[in-house]
Amino acid sequence: MGAIIRKFRDRNDKRTLMMRNGTSVLKELIASSNAQMSHNHILKRIGCCLQTPIPILVFQSVEYGTLQIQPSRLKIASDIVNSLAYLHFGFPRPIVLRNFKTQNILFNEENVAKWFDFLLSISIPEGETHITTDRVIGTRGYSAPEYISICVLNEKSNVFSFGAFLFELLAGRIHIWDLLKDTHDHGCFFNEYLKNYLEDKRFTGIPAPIIVQDIPCIEKEQQLHASAQLTLECVNNSPEDRPTMVDVAKKKKTSDKFIALALIF
Repeated sequence: MGAIIRKFRDRNDKRTLMMRNGTSVLKELIASSNAQMSHNHILKRIGCCLQTPIPILVFQSVEYGTLQIQPSRLKIASDIVNSLAYLHFGFPRPIVLRNFKTQNILFNEENVAKWFDFLLSISIPEGETHITTDRVIGTRGYSAPEYISICVLNEKSNVFSFGAFLFELLAGRIHIWDLLKDTHDHGCFFNEYLKNYLEDKRFTGIPAPIIVQDIPCIEKEQQLHASAQLTLECVNNSPEDRPTMVDVAKKKKTSDKFIALALIF
């Protein structure tokens, strides 16, 4: 896909660069220009350089790397859901991310989450409710069942991806996706896995151990349970029964009012 490097011209002029092949650069420019995005949680593209052996895209500075080193997990989820709602409803043609993965979330010096890399994003044609692609592109574990089975994409596909992402935050470990290796229909897997814990009131079996240790406060438990319930709604096997991203953002905002959590693992 490309290599990300950091460039320092001087102490006050920092840039994030992505090196790609020529075709990828053109696709990226088209994708990001289609949505010349102005959102606090989308990494701003500053420009590009086509005069180098490997074309380079130039983005605003990101200081603190990727999601794995960030402490405040549920706040990050709130930031990301707002940016997704913007992509879905802020443009005449909704933008859908095909390669949804945590590695595409970076952070600036103020620990603000930023979406990065729109090479594989796609816009829904005007007047259409979905788009059909010729093949599945993306990261295992985040792709919606209907996309994997019949290559159909729309905004609800990203709702599923966000649910998988939120589950990953709650679980506190990246290797949770190892559980999907032998599971063809991971949409059903998610539903059954979460339902077992929610219905049996064994919710503390999901979050990372350090989260469980810090869960005596009833408000914290309620917020975590609300996040798990929201995850369950997002990964519904039927796209029609999933909430819209705006609905997800509203529910997330409501649950966040219980208490501000810093989930560290």
